[in-house]
Amino acid sequence: MEKAKNKSEELNIKKYIIYLVIFIVISVLTLYYIYSIFGKETSFLILKDFSLPIIGGLFTLLLLYFILDGLRLYYILRSLEIKVSYWHIFKIVFINLFISNITPFASGGGVAQVYFLNRKGVPLGNATAATTIRTVLASVFVFVSGPIILLTRESIYNQFAEVPFFAFLLAFFGLYLFIFYVAIFKNRLIKKTVFVSMRFMRKKKLLSRQKYRSTLKYLLKHIEIFGEKLALFLKGKTRYVILSFLFTV
Repeated sequence: MEKAKNKSEELNIKKYIIYLVIFIVISVLTLYYIYSIFGKETSFLILKDFSLPIIGGLFTLLLLYFILDGLRLYYILRSLEIKVSYWHIFKIVFINLFISNITPFASGGGVAQVYFLNRKGVPLGNATAATTIRTVLASVFVFVSGPIILLTRESIYNQFAEVPFFAFLLAFFGLYLFIFYVAIFKNRLIKKTVFVSMRFMRKKKLLSRQKYRSTLKYLLKHIEIFGEKLALFLKGKTRYVILSFLFTV
């Protein structure tokens, strides 16, 4: 039994090494291709002119970002009364950033986070609520800090002088608050949308009757959990909520 386990772990390590090599090769080839087609007249390879302390500093800041982003998600989950090890959260943060960077409009990162939290045993509604709160916290910080940076930096302000920047910012902020409000207090609208969509697929015979019933029941249950968990965050333990905001900042 022990030998079989060790052999399995050995195979997993080999598999991950192979995947890592494939990832590095594809990344290098992609960068080379982009540079050879688009970057010959630009300073794309300016990194080679950076000193080691600067490159070291950049990697340190990147690692710090991973750690702080992980702590933000960790304490959001704790405020929702969900316990997941920080090491697992750290891996999810890396996966989130990686998937976000290779999907259009960074749309896949949140889905990947929900998927891997669910794989760890976190219910779908809880995982979706946690990743939604994480995104909202980051967005609120941008909405608050954006105008401050703009108003205190004349060179940046002049670049946006002819753009209704504050109107756009206010519109996006209002949209975020509206979606958050609907998700917490009006999730019947979300349930109705899911019900209509599922019923349409059933009528088009894209789902069997049994699959339709089981999937609809599952989704409605987790939409309810999703709304409850969003509300719970606002009423959660004060220290966890404060730490979530702190690590976002």
